[in-house]
Amino acid sequence: MTDPDKSNIRDQRYPSDAELRHEMGNSRPRTQAQWFDYFSERYGGKYDVIPPSAPGGRWQATALFGQHDQLFGWSPTELLDELIDHRYRNHMHK
Repeated sequence: MTDPDKSNIRDQRYPSDAELRHEMGNSRPRTQAQWFDYFSERYGGKYDVIPPSAPGGRWQATALFGQHDQLFGWSPTELLDELIDHRYRNHMHK
């Protein structure tokens, strides 16, 4: 079986998800502080993002609309996936 990471298949679930990942390209934040700044800039008006308080902890985001859903990710990229999915499930487009 071929390794899916090497199959050149891109995640195209949502058009702006692909656009966002293209915009980020190789310039993805590398440190926790850079990720926090990125989340604040990109999602600050829609979500309250809290970085982990200890190494190995989870990233957390709370929606500032609707039912104030709580989202979690063990890494910033996992939380980014959750934020993108949540935004589209709740029709929160740009």
